[in-house]
Amino acid sequence: MKIGAVAQAFEAQAAIVETCMKTLEKSLGACLPMSFLEWVLDKGDKFYEDTSGLFLSLFRDEMGSSPQQMAQVLELRNYKRKQNNDPARDKQPLVDSFRQLEHFLKQKGGLHHADMFDKFRAIFTPRQLALYFKWVAKWGPICLKINV
Repeated sequence: MKIGAVAQAFEAQAAIVETCMKTLEKSLGACLPMSFLEWVLDKGDKFYEDTSGLFLSLFRDEMGSSPQQMAQVLELRNYKRKQNNDPARDKQPLVDSFRQLEHFLKQKGGLHHADMFDKFRAIFTPRQLALYFKWVAKWGPICLKINV
C-alpha cells in the first residue's frame, strides 16, 4: 500500500481521529492547582497590575510572596506563552499527527504541566505552596469559571 493511499484512508477517518484525540486530551487534563495556575498565567496585563485584584491578593497578601517571587511568576507567564506559541502544538495535518503523537502526549499528558509546575514550585517556600493549595482548593473552582 502506498503512502498516498494510507493518507487518503486516514483523511477519510479524520472526524473520528479528531474526536479520539480530543477525548484523549480531555482525559489527560490537569488537576485543579495546575488548572488554576494556567488560568492565572493566561490573564492579560491588567490582571497583574490591579492593586486590589486577585493576583496581588493571592500571591502578595495571602502567600506573602516577595517582589522577586512575584517577578518569577511573571517570568513563568512568559514561559507559558512561549510554550503556547510552539508551532509543534498547532494542529498538524492528519498524516503528520502520528509522527506528532509522542510530542502531543508529552505536551498534553502532563510532562508540560509537570515542567511548568516544577518551575512554579521552585519559586515558593513549602509554607507558601501550602497556602496556595489551600486557597485554590477553596476558591479555584469559582475562579476557573470566571472569564476575567
